[in-house]
Amino acid sequence: HLVVGDSRKRTLKFLQAVALGKWVVSYEWLEACHQAQEYVDEEQYEITSDAKGQSTGPRKSRLEHNHGKPGLFDGLQFVLHGPLRKMSEENLTELLSFCKGSVAD
Repeated sequence: HLVVGDSRKRTLKFLQAVALGKWVVSYEWLEACHQAQEYVDEEQYEITSDAKGQSTGPRKSRLEHNHGKPGLFDGLQFVLHGPLRKMSEENLTELLSFCKGSVAD
């Protein structure tokens, strides 16, 4: 589970959770669990879009993982060229591997 606030930014943790098919839920899910004193169904608290309005990504990834489908980049190799501004090479390589892609040597 990744619990997010109102911003729903595409942080590294958000992208990792989506790539790994994890539940991405709102903070309200934690509050509901606390109030019920047990885990409650995540579905009504699932984040359906990111800060840019891209919808269904987290849910689609989670469902595809649950059905054993290959990762988004299954079998693909990537060449990283030039300086990376928003993410370290190590984090990007890890994220690609979570999606079953790899970085060429």
